[in-house]
Amino acid sequence: MDVKTSHKTGDTRITFQQTLISNYCKGLTLIELVTILAITSITLMIGAPALAGVVNSNRVATELNHLSATLRYAWSEAITTNQIVVACPSSDGKTCLKTKQWEKGWLIYVDKNDDRKLDADDEIKRVFEAMPKGFSVTYNAFGPPRRYIPFYPTDGMRTDGTYSFCIKGFPELSRALIVSKARPRVSKTLRTGKPVKCAS
Repeated sequence: MDVKTSHKTGDTRITFQQTLISNYCKGLTLIELVTILAITSITLMIGAPALAGVVNSNRVATELNHLSATLRYAWSEAITTNQIVVACPSSDGKTCLKTKQWEKGWLIYVDKNDDRKLDADDEIKRVFEAMPKGFSVTYNAFGPPRRYIPFYPTDGMRTDGTYSFCIKGFPELSRALIVSKARPRVSKTLRTGKPVKCAS
């Protein structure tokens, strides 16, 4: 029920409800508006970098976990099929890249003739999509970056290696995924203790 308490001024009847609406509709003064905009801008300037850092840190953790699960899966398939299973970077899910850009995506296949090549009769077990834009990932194992990793039924990876994870604009979030026999662990440094190298 509306409050009908009112005051008469000539023929004009002003209700309590109309008075409240009138007060709310006055809006902000120019000084108040400028002050609010200034405070909002400062808050965004301070908070935006921190928020971006948290978001990208979560992205890195997600991709690290994803690749770790991939390596475990590859070894599991090698044991199940009792054949050599290979992981290689792939951007189309059908062929292995000749470059070492693992961020483009990758696939797992059974290497039936142990030639490290994805032949027509080799079985593709699983395909993984590209990482979000801004990532770069390389794999090294005692030498230059490699574009394939074989997994053996009995002992997994016969050569230990390291994935270097980088995300553009956030060098402090660089991580190494150090792998031994398909048992990965995440580190802020390389196996040698040196920092992860990322392109500027």
